[in-house]
Amino acid sequence: MEIRYITPFSTDSHRHGYPNIGGEYNQVISELPDDCWIVLRDGDTMFLTSDWGRQIRQIIEANPDYDLIGCMTNRVGVKEQLWYGEFTEGDISKHIFMAYTAWNDHNVTVKPTNLVAGLCMMFHKSVWAKVGGFPAHDIIFDRVFCSKVLKFGGKIGIAQGLYIFHLYRWGQNNPQISINHLIK
Repeated sequence: MEIRYITPFSTDSHRHGYPNIGGEYNQVISELPDDCWIVLRDGDTMFLTSDWGRQIRQIIEANPDYDLIGCMTNRVGVKEQLWYGEFTEGDISKHIFMAYTAWNDHNVTVKPTNLVAGLCMMFHKSVWAKVGGFPAHDIIFDRVFCSKVLKFGGKIGIAQGLYIFHLYRWGQNNPQISINHLIK
């Protein structure tokens, strides 16, 4: 099984001043081999265990019925992905402990859902092709992608044993509405 890890970034913006995140994702994914899994990750995230790649492979192999898989994290707008609620602790050692705890407690378990945030998305390239990729110039590219996966009969889940650190607008009291950094 081939797995490609990508963290694209867009400096291109047009409509409504939003960066073309989806367009950049589509460009990079189009260059990957057809028969590969993709782990798409935001630049403000961090894996916390030395064996994160092995964990991801095991999660994918143990859950072949899922078309799109997300992860657990400390800060994000999708509440189902929060490890026991929002956790804004600045001590990275505590996050590392949580990552090992998540893996030890839940291992490859994936819980069904209808939405995963774009901080970490795992899917086969064929899923991306089937749904027509990500929308260009759309700030809710992850929600749109999830909706298209469901529309085409796909199954979405959250890997309960994979916890990654997410800055997610660190320092903002209400990160879900803090989008000024995305508008140029």
